[in-house]
Amino acid sequence: MKQKTNHVYLNYNAISQKLDTLAPEIREQAFDGLVILLRGGSFAGMHLTFLTGLPYYFLTYDRKTGQAEWFGAKPDGKRLLLVEDFAGSGKTLIDSAAFLKGEGVELTTLVVCKDSKSASTPDYICFNYAHTDYRIFFPWERHRINNEAVGKRRGAETGKPDHEYEKALWDTRAQSGEGKAEEGDGFISLDGTQPHFIKHNPVFYINIHNKNEKEIAAEVGKCMFEQGYTHVYLKDSAVAALLSVIHPEIRVIWEYSDELISINGST
Repeated sequence: MKQKTNHVYLNYNAISQKLDTLAPEIREQAFDGLVILLRGGSFAGMHLTFLTGLPYYFLTYDRKTGQAEWFGAKPDGKRLLLVEDFAGSGKTLIDSAAFLKGEGVELTTLVVCKDSKSASTPDYICFNYAHTDYRIFFPWERHRINNEAVGKRRGAETGKPDHEYEKALWDTRAQSGEGKAEEGDGFISLDGTQPHFIKHNPVFYINIHNKNEKEIAAEVGKCMFEQGYTHVYLKDSAVAALLSVIHPEIRVIWEYSDELISINGST
């Protein structure tokens, strides 16, 4: 039997609170500066600059060549803290650390998240998941709900910017879908109907018979992950709210009259 994968969404508030907790210890270390590994380390790194007052510098990494290089000014000091979002199974963090050490840096590393498949163990870890059944999402990587984007993170070159992996799922009852659905988007029918304006986009039908709103929301979420849709426009406020709680990594938009309201749920 295939092991169930648990989705973990680390929102901006949760990440910032962890960094707030680490900040006093980081200040005590009297680092000469922060090195922010672009782009994943941007949020954590910039947040730490406010918390510590340390100067910051940028590093880029090319997955194709395995090479890191400075982006902009180089630091004068040698005691540096390298900041990245994820200690993955690849070599981004390892190669970047090797580059800095090769320049004589006395290096310490910090990541937002590490899991059991990580190829390295940073000095500071905000979230450490020891199990193998977790799939972790950051706010800046919600496009990875579309599995085509997962290969890009692992080094596959597709030539597409991140936002082009985003795909919307539109409630057939939501008027906002008419004329706005793009190629690659889909529609979801919760009442068995298919409006006349849907010509080429796929339609997914959810059987809501004898299901409550929470069960319907779970079915919508299941459809989205199976088909790779990153955000959804829903007409039913209860289903929208419950879906945002069950799957906070999904962008949920509720159509209220002629307004589109983003729903962010928490338990």
